[in-house]
Amino acid sequence: MDHALMPAAAALHVVEEYVYPGGFLDVMRETSPKYGRHATPLFAVVINGLFVFLCLLAAVFGTRRRLFGLSVLSLLLLNSFAHVAGTVARRRYNPGTATALLLYVPIAVRGYREALASGECGPRDIALSLAIAAGYHAVPLVSLVAAEALERRAAS
Repeated sequence: MDHALMPAAAALHVVEEYVYPGGFLDVMRETSPKYGRHATPLFAVVINGLFVFLCLLAAVFGTRRRLFGLSVLSLLLLNSFAHVAGTVARRRYNPGTATALLLYVPIAVRGYREALASGECGPRDIALSLAIAAGYHAVPLVSLVAAEALERRAAS
C-alpha cells in the first residue's frame, strides 16, 4: 500500500480549512462556543502540525508497520465523515469537506482495498485501525475540553 499521497493530501486539506476558503476556526467556535473559543491559531498550528507529521510518518513507515499505516488511512476517512456531518448539520459548507471527499476518501478506499487484497490484513485489522483513528481524531476535542476545564479551575 502506498502512503506517499497522505502528507500532500493532508497539507492541501489544511490549506482548505484555514487559508482558502478557510474559516475552520470560526466553524469550531460557532459549533461549540464553550469549547470552540479555545480553538486559537496556535491550537490549529499544533494540531494540524501533528496531523501532517503523522501522515509523514505513515508515508515513511506505513508499509512496514501495516496497522499504523491503516490507522492513518482510517483517520483520513473519519475526518472526511466529520466534515460531511458538519456540512449537513450546519446546512452550510464546512471548510475541508472538498479535499476530504476528493482526496481522503479515494486514498483510504484504495489503501483498504490494497491491504485486503494483499492478504496481509483482514477486516479485523481495518476495524482496529478505525478504533485507533477514533483515538487520534479525539485528540483535538479532548484538548479543547481540557483547556476549558483548566480555565474553569483557574477561575475558581
